[in-house]
Amino acid sequence: MKPLTISLQSRALLKNSFQRNASQSLPKKTCLFDFHQAHQAKMVEFGGWLMPVCYADQSVGESHLHTRNHCSIFDVSHIIAFIEKLTVADVQGLKEHRSVLTLFTNDNGGIKDDLIITKDEDHLFLVSNAACSDKDIAHMKLELEHFKKDGRDVTVEHLDNRALIAVQGLVDGPEMIKVVQAGVKYDMRCLFFMSSVVTSVFDIPNCRLSRCGYTGEDGVEISIDSDRAVELCQKILNSTQAPVKLAGLGARDSLRLEAAMCLYGTDMDETTTPVEASLSWLIARRRREMADFPGADIIMKQLKSKEKNISKKRVGMISTSGRPPRGNYDILSPNGDVVIGKVTSGCPSPVLKENVAMGYVNSEYTKVGTQLKVDCSGNRRKQFTDASVTKMPFVAHRFYNASERDKLIHADGSDMKNNELFTLLEDYKEKLREAETKPSSVQLQERIINLLRNFQDHPSEMTISICGELLDFYHKGQMWRDFCFEFLPSLIECYLLSRSSGLSNVSLAVGTLLITIYNCELQNADGSLKKEVIRLPPTTQPSIFIRDPSNSTIFERLTEKNVLSLNTESVHHCQIGPHLAYSSINASNRFLLLTNLLKTYNSLMDKFSLMSIESYCAMCYSICRSGFQFETLDVLKSFVGPGLRRQEQNLHHLMGERPNAPRILLSSYFLVEAINGLQHAMFGNACVSALLAIESIHLRAKYELYTDVLLVTNSILNSLETYKNAGMTLDSLIGIYTACSPAVQVHIQRSPGLITKASFKLRKFSSKLMPHALSNSSSPTGSPCSSRKHEHDAACLAEEEDDGQLPTTSVSSQKNIDSLEESVNKSTGDEADEGNYTSTTLVTANGDDK
Repeated sequence: MKPLTISLQSRALLKNSFQRNASQSLPKKTCLFDFHQAHQAKMVEFGGWLMPVCYADQSVGESHLHTRNHCSIFDVSHIIAFIEKLTVADVQGLKEHRSVLTLFTNDNGGIKDDLIITKDEDHLFLVSNAACSDKDIAHMKLELEHFKKDGRDVTVEHLDNRALIAVQGLVDGPEMIKVVQAGVKYDMRCLFFMSSVVTSVFDIPNCRLSRCGYTGEDGVEISIDSDRAVELCQKILNSTQAPVKLAGLGARDSLRLEAAMCLYGTDMDETTTPVEASLSWLIARRRREMADFPGADIIMKQLKSKEKNISKKRVGMISTSGRPPRGNYDILSPNGDVVIGKVTSGCPSPVLKENVAMGYVNSEYTKVGTQLKVDCSGNRRKQFTDASVTKMPFVAHRFYNASERDKLIHADGSDMKNNELFTLLEDYKEKLREAETKPSSVQLQERIINLLRNFQDHPSEMTISICGELLDFYHKGQMWRDFCFEFLPSLIECYLLSRSSGLSNVSLAVGTLLITIYNCELQNADGSLKKEVIRLPPTTQPSIFIRDPSNSTIFERLTEKNVLSLNTESVHHCQIGPHLAYSSINASNRFLLLTNLLKTYNSLMDKFSLMSIESYCAMCYSICRSGFQFETLDVLKSFVGPGLRRQEQNLHHLMGERPNAPRILLSSYFLVEAINGLQHAMFGNACVSALLAIESIHLRAKYELYTDVLLVTNSILNSLETYKNAGMTLDSLIGIYTACSPAVQVHIQRSPGLITKASFKLRKFSSKLMPHALSNSSSPTGSPCSSRKHEHDAACLAEEEDDGQLPTTSVSSQKNIDSLEESVNKSTGDEADEGNYTSTTLVTANGDDK
């Protein structure tokens, strides 16, 4: 290795800074120490760590300009992350995945340290200065004792196994973003200044990507596991998107000085208040009103009295000739006869070609344009340099803020919404990586559901990635399957609405997700094909479907045990399945597939959050009203009362009636299955939303003349009238009352003929029609009328244009589909004389086959 030289200018620039941050103990090495050595770095001690000051191929000035014009990597692994609360920031008002620069303050109003806080769903992520780590941790431990005495549970975790890599560079190119974007799936256009995302970077998982920096340039800081830091640096250095070079502390110091950013221990310390350091903008408005941060009494007096209680203040200075001002140089009055302050940082500006400096002066000399003198002689004879007070920063910041973002994304914000959804799923998945149980997050579920509604209105290239994330959740295990199913109503709504609106990219992506889940649901955990078993109660005796007016106690507790005890000798059990797998969604199988998915959702409904059930109601409300303008029924208005209008407005606000949207063709058996889920919601906390959805289905069924749907909806709506006349309210609503007409006598007859009607062979129907008549609870006996109705539905659906082939994912590949179909054929092919068919067997309660 050839000897490395460092210029006198670089030595002078760093001398004071390194002396102030030097440690008395042996310096520690970062996880990138060998990496720096391999790239011929000049290592110096800084804050107790051995850090690179510059590299063999560039001087400090050249490295400085390379960052401004191209892209550089900075090692800031020595910065320590921890959690705190004693700052001047409004942490409570900070949005998730957003960051804020803030300060620790002491009881005298002095600055103990500056740090960045990033807010996540259940914790705060902090990055502080390495030189202050021991002091900061001691400060936090002291505060922890107070919290514990008050009965509050706070945990501080010192993340000493993480590295922090800063990638900074030109925003106008933007070369830095090109480099980073090549290694992440997340759209960097939507990650703006002081926001963050946890994602994979160049295939390295669990990286926290924060859009911020210490140079004034657009940049990101990447928090990564220490053992992968070298790998990441090497991948960034090898980028073909832009020339990337390593940069050391020398360039970092001059860059932050041009940006007028303070270095703790040099430009501020515990004797300096935020007001004196010109950092009062870091004190949040709410915290000023509360005045509950350390040193608030002193700091608030300074804020209110402006210059009266301030003896000194930080200013920026520019000198066009002479020696550059350095730290600890005296600042003199315009006449040069009185010392009025001290320089804290100074250097020649590679960009401005002038000398820039920051320092503290008496408050009467802080006005912009004031001419001052700086004694640049040091220990030599007096040598004064003229300087003028100027605005800071010296070089304008080029952070990627909201205004820059708005130039690149759609005005409607669709990219932001879709990227926010992708970020939520990615971040949540990272949290689950080592979790043994599924964390409960109602807020997260609410945000995901709301953002899924954005799909059909704002298509995005992120749609496929988002569907892939949801599919990853589905395959993680049973509890993650349930988590994924919570969003099924929103996905079905998104699919139907996007398809009717002609958004093929959205409908194809979401349709592929739905058909993959459907095919996977055909199998049990052991790989066997699922079969459904339903109970068909008689219509002549009281049950959960038919109420006996003489027995008012039958509905007091609708438990599974009580239901099974009703007329067990007359209840029929019907086995249906297995169902066929599909390789694509088309007009003939679309609602068969969606109906079976709804059945699965309904079977899991007791596990789902109220938000998911509300989204189920909103889905039914939306797809039935799309393209229609229906009036609210009087029976609902009179029974529910004022609460109906309020909830209806909420649904209109969330979903809209969509009177101008295309109408969605819906099948009757899909709507009946939807009512099954809405009935569950009716007797829960979503009663009003469920009733509005049932009303929408009823009005749509009247338009379509779906008699089987109207049979159920009329029963529900008539029940409301009956309950209203009986003085019952929503709180006492416990069932559906259906009174048979006195002129009609209903009998049940068990005979072999009934069994033959309940057995269907596929060859007797259209090849596009599934034998599902008996799965419809509204037609329990599988009457010919019901069968003809389904044939009519299939004929209507066949008139639609096919969606085309949807490429399924690996979990539902053609091989898997073929194996499923082979299993179906094998299980139904025993009757060789009749060919392959799916048999529906009727069994009495005592187990005798009929």
